[in-house]
Amino acid sequence: GNLAYRFFSWASKQQSYRHSPDVYRAMIKVLSKMRQFGAVWGLIEEMRVGNPELISPQVFVILMRRFASARMVHKAIEVLDEMPKYGCEPDEYVFGCLLDALCKNGSVKEAASLFEDMRYRFPPTVKHFTSLLYGWCKEGKLVEAKHVLVQMKDA
Repeated sequence: GNLAYRFFSWASKQQSYRHSPDVYRAMIKVLSKMRQFGAVWGLIEEMRVGNPELISPQVFVILMRRFASARMVHKAIEVLDEMPKYGCEPDEYVFGCLLDALCKNGSVKEAASLFEDMRYRFPPTVKHFTSLLYGWCKEGKLVEAKHVLVQMKDA
């Protein structure tokens, strides 16, 4: 991980070389997998200053997923609020990815609460309901899963 980051930094200083969006996303995956979240935000800030066109929703989705897998629920949700500062508005897709990441990493209760809080900002989609269903079933909470099915039918 550190070696990859050192190479990434070295490459960025080479004349006539410029990181592609894929390279930035790969580096963000590596750093966030190592839980170097400060370095990830630094990299995103570097992109904002030097190459704002390279910032995409996918960059933030990667970060949300890593925070969720680290069980850092509030940090994962904060990413949603930080996105506009980087010229990237969250949409139903990004919100769905956040719900999915939370549900797959054992934070379905928090995901369900977020879903309720945000249902007017992000109209519910099949993906949102499916993620919640998966999360509740994975935890064996069938009453909650049935409630999601009822909500889905009524939506």
